[in-house]
Amino acid sequence: MPQTTDAAESVVEPKNRVPLRTLLIYGLPTVGSAFPLFMIQFYYMNYATDVLLIAPAVMGTIFAVGRFWDAVSDPLIGFLSDKTSSRWGRRRPWLMLAIPLQAVCFIAIWMPPSGLDGILIYLWIGILLTGFYTGFTAWDIPHEALGAELTIDHHDRSRVFAVRHVAFMFGIFFAFGGMQYVVNAEESRTAAASVAWISAVVFSLILMVPAIWIR
Repeated sequence: MPQTTDAAESVVEPKNRVPLRTLLIYGLPTVGSAFPLFMIQFYYMNYATDVLLIAPAVMGTIFAVGRFWDAVSDPLIGFLSDKTSSRWGRRRPWLMLAIPLQAVCFIAIWMPPSGLDGILIYLWIGILLTGFYTGFTAWDIPHEALGAELTIDHHDRSRVFAVRHVAFMFGIFFAFGGMQYVVNAEESRTAAASVAWISAVVFSLILMVPAIWIR
């Protein structure tokens, strides 16, 4: 006589399910990485051409170089993060070191010195944009790896990355709010500087949360 299995017995609950508190501490800070990224992705081209008066062809080239570097830095930082050995673990040093780089570059890219022009402002934007992408990657790639290391259960990993994805989407919504504020302002450079400073400080503090609290 064939054996039958109760449907309830076929569902295996993971013994070490990631607690809700850990899910929130890990996932919600991703809003702090999405905001500056999408402020740059969706609006900086317009800001640079309309406000800073940089030629579109120059900005297109700068963005292309930045994206090329991003394609190189993603696997490179992933490899280096995997190989990192420290008393704080593999991921935490990268999370903490990436935050000031990302914040400083994000602020400075919206506030080039008024005396810069020609090749100098091109270099300013190009170097800072590359620095920002490097800081973003240095936080985002180890953070993703950390999420995969929170549990070995694939259903639980789906929960972990679902929270991360939702927070990332909220960061995009906030970025659109920041863009709208700058667009509607009478003085776009002043408004952009205010958004850059406030968001860099707030979201830097938010991005520190996983590095400090995740064990």
